[in-house]
Amino acid sequence: MAQLVEGSADMALGSLANVPYFQQTIDLSDPYATYCYSFLTPEVVSDLSWRTLLLPFDKLLWIATGVALFVGWISLHVVARLKNLHVLTI
Repeated sequence: MAQLVEGSADMALGSLANVPYFQQTIDLSDPYATYCYSFLTPEVVSDLSWRTLLLPFDKLLWIATGVALFVGWISLHVVARLKNLHVLTI
């Protein structure tokens, strides 16, 4: 990529991501293949399909996520209340 930008190379062939930086810097052809990435979890043999997404993660992660969501909700609620009372001017 650096050689293309500097002008010491005329062409490059490879697996390049079509990102705005490359679009502004060099001329890219149309992609010949597009890939979609998925979130994979291990298969559970028992009939616990609703828990398939939950099982790979530790309980501490779910507790931290719940606490973060609760704290975020409370802080947004407080900001909305203060704005309605005209105490806070944003």
